[in-house]
This record gives sequence, C-alpha cells and structure tokens, in this order.
Amino acid sequence: MSDSDLLLLAYSLAILTYNLGTLIYALPIPIKNLKKWGVNMMLDGISAALLISSFTLLINFANYMLTVLDANWSSFYSWISGRTALILTAFTALTYINTFLKAPYFTFLTSPINIVLGYLSMALSAIKVQVFLGSFILNYYKYLVLLGVLLYSLPFRLGKNAGAYLISFALVFYICLPLMPVFVEMFQIPTTIAGIGSIEISGYVNDYLGNPIPNAVINIYNVNHELVGSILSDYNGKYVLGDGYDLLPNEFNYSVQLELYGLTFYVVPKFIDSGMCGSSRQCVINLSVPGIVTASNGKLLVVRDSNIEVINAEIHDGLIAITLKSYGDGKIVLVYPSSVNLRELIADDSSRECENTYNLQWLGVYVNVCEVIIGNGVHAVEIHYEGGYSKPSFNERRIFSVENLTDVVVNLITLGIGLLFSLAFIPSLYLTLLLSISMSVARILGGKGMVIKLM
Repeated sequence: MSDSDLLLLAYSLAILTYNLGTLIYALPIPIKNLKKWGVNMMLDGISAALLISSFTLLINFANYMLTVLDANWSSFYSWISGRTALILTAFTALTYINTFLKAPYFTFLTSPINIVLGYLSMALSAIKVQVFLGSFILNYYKYLVLLGVLLYSLPFRLGKNAGAYLISFALVFYICLPLMPVFVEMFQIPTTIAGIGSIEISGYVNDYLGNPIPNAVINIYNVNHELVGSILSDYNGKYVLGDGYDLLPNEFNYSVQLELYGLTFYVVPKFIDSGMCGSSRQCVINLSVPGIVTASNGKLLVVRDSNIEVINAEIHDGLIAITLKSYGDGKIVLVYPSSVNLRELIADDSSRECENTYNLQWLGVYVNVCEVIIGNGVHAVEIHYEGGYSKPSFNERRIFSVENLTDVVVNLITLGIGLLFSLAFIPSLYLTLLLSISMSVARILGGKGMVIKLM
C-alpha cells in the first residue's frame, strides 16, 4: 500500500470513530460514563483527522528541526565509522601484542589484555546496535509515523496509546539520534594511546617512469641501521604503514630500501619520519625507484647504470621500447623471473646477446639476469618477451616498536574501558533520554490512559 492509501484508511477510521461517538452519545441511555465515552470518541475522531491532515507537516517539521539543530545523518555515520575503526585498531594492536607475550613471565599482561578484548567486543556490539537503530529510523521513520497515525485512528482507543508513542518515537529519534556524537563527546573519556603513534602512511611504489611496482619488498631500518620491518606492496604497487598493521612509536625516523628479484635499490625519499604528515595523522607518500624501468605488472625489470639516462620509453605487454643516452660506457641489466621468456633483444636495429648471464633465487622465485654493455651515445633498445608473472612467497614483518610495553598495555586497557564507557554506557543513557522525551511527546498527542471504562 502507498502512503496515500494508508492515510485514506486512517481517515476512514477517524470518521468511523467520530460517527460511533455520535451514535453512542445519542443513545437514550442515561448513563453518565456512556455519554462521556461518546464525547471522547468524537474528540478522538477529530484529533485523528487533524493528525492525518498534518502528516506532511510533521515530516517537513522533522526535516526543518534537523537543519535548525545542525544535525546530520552523514556526520552520524562518519562518527560511527571512526569509532569502529578505532575499536578495530585497538583490537588488532592488542591481538598483535598478545603474539609477543607467549613467555610465562608475561602472564600478568596477557590476562588484562584478554579482559580488554572482551570490553572492545562489547563496545563493537554496541556500535552494531547503534548502526541498526540509525538505519532503521532513517529508512522507516515515515512508515512508523504512518503506522502510528493508523493505530491512533482506531475506534474505542484500541490503538491510540501505541499510535501516539509510535509517532513520537519516530519523530524524536529521527531528529535527535544524529546528535548522539555531540552528547557522547561531552562526557567521553579521551581515547588516545600513549606510546603508539596513530599515523597512517600509504602510497605507491613507482619506477623511473611512474609505473607502479607490484609485490616489491620494502625494507625499513631504524637510525641504528637495524631492520625493523619488511612489508610488501600489493598487486597495484600500493603499500600501507600503520593503520592497524603496525605499532608505530609517536616519534620515528626510518630509512627505506627496496628489494626486488634479489636486487636492492635505493628509493626517493630515502627516509620516512613521523613529521612528514605534518599536523595530519594520515598522508600519502609515494616511493620512487629511479634506477629501474618495469614492464607490465613487474614481469621484467630494466636496471640502468647511474650514467645512463632514459630519454623515452614505451611499455607494452610483451615489448619495452626504450631510448637511452649513455655518458660513457654503461650497462643495462634485464631481470626477469623464470616464468618469462626473453625472446629477443634489439639495440640500434641490431640483435644483441647477453654479455653476462646468471641465475638466482629470491623468495621462492627463480630469477634470470642478463647484462648488456652499451657504449657512449644515444641508443634505441627493444626488448621482446613473453610469459606470466611469478609472485614471491613472503611473510611480512610488521613494525612492532614501542618505548614502554607496560605503559602501552596500561593505556590500551584504559582505551578499552573508555571505549566501552563512550560507546555503550553514554549512548545507552542518551537513548534512555530520547525514550523519555518520546513518552512526553506521546502524552501531548493524547497517548495516555487505556480504553475508556463504562462504569
């Protein structure tokens, strides 16, 4: 049934209520309560008719109040998404810490961590309830008002109570539920974690031409040149540092190197530090590898000496056409997995052979290396190849770097309690307040008292 059909049905019931009240009032029976019943039913019919006529006005009023109160459903869902991400980050961090606390002398830490994981699970459940309630109200508040109007119009006050409560519930929650973030932030406990940075750094690993390099190992070193992490770029050449994958200190300065097909390359920038994002906690830093040119999906690498400049390059599937300028004698190195077949190498319109070849194994991938010497001047090189890509077998080593593990665990416990308080207790208090307001509005609409007593 459409909205107009439901309103028409409710209006018919309102007329029926009024007519029944008129009939009861006109009965020649001298019972005071019976006459009162008739009068009340007539008033109920009139009030129901007015309510039905004001349906569009009520909906527009609700939208107007949203504007006046600066309440926004998009902001509400953004707030929910942010809190969900915070819970998942804390959950991931605690689970990650648990993997490092297997020794018996760390039992005093694992027990409270498991308790906090339970708190976080409850907070996440509370978030799910809020998301469900918000989605239900946003999508169905008009239908709730319609159903309330229909129940309100039933004769003999059979549904007046429920109808009034349903109308007030739909309107109050539609207007006030988006204001929950404002209410919660007035009372919430700060949810920052001392000792663990919340910076998220992401970007792409690109070759000299700006093409992404997939499945490249990014080795990360601290100021003492100790390896603290090794992460892998994905199929699109993207990497992510932080964002729940790593436990980063608030202050850090790491040097970066790239490893691909058993060879190590320097990248630009050479260092990643905590100040690169500025005041933002999220930023994009692309890593460029100027020493190589890659074919599609990293099937083949062209490694050049520093005295060789790339003037022009065209990359096709199965062909690399590249123009090089060498300042003196130089060398280019072709590096490709055994799944790729190097069909032909042409330099300056002449077929060339590899001056030096050797094989190596890198992360389960068998790699072929072909070295070609070129002289001074400009050279046009074509590399014809065929075959597929071989993905390395690699387990990432994520960064686990904290100044004080005990402080971190204590702060994570505080975070778990704070999230439970902020996302379960305070919202429950706010929802209780909205229910009380709904009941008060329902009484204004006449939702009080049950069926009229005859005696």
